[in-house]
Amino acid sequence: VDKKIAQAEAILNYTFAEKALVAEAIQMAAPQAFLTFNGGRDIVNNNKQVTVLGDVVPAQALYKKWYQASPAMGTNAPPHKHKSALDNIPLFERGRELGIDTLILASLGYVGPATKSMVATTLEALFGATFLDGCESAVVAAVEHLGLDNRPSLMVTLQTHILLPHL
Repeated sequence: VDKKIAQAEAILNYTFAEKALVAEAIQMAAPQAFLTFNGGRDIVNNNKQVTVLGDVVPAQALYKKWYQASPAMGTNAPPHKHKSALDNIPLFERGRELGIDTLILASLGYVGPATKSMVATTLEALFGATFLDGCESAVVAAVEHLGLDNRPSLMVTLQTHILLPHL
């Protein structure tokens, strides 16, 4: 589990003070699992609770970036499609690119690759764990590091009006 925790930290470019939060974020084996990590053994909950936070905090980070950038961009329109980049399919695709699927601790009876839902959920759980460990600034940094703020569906579209002289 220590190797998976280190991989998660490398992916997010964030070092967790509480390694148990990472273990929880990647644990999908059971409601609780007895894991060995960080020099000890502990009972770790599955990632369902931390995923709830991870479903909200990246959107909050993106809206904050939009708010800070909107005066310079000359628009007050929010990034109306921000949520689509944080839905399961885009999160699965980005998660698989990053290797999130290799971090998941699935039940011993599970055979096969991680499903789309498992990858997306684990990435959300990692955002939730990052928030709990390092607060909002850590999530903003992770969102930027993973390039989620540069996805086309997150860009605020500016409409320019070309004024033609009357002929």
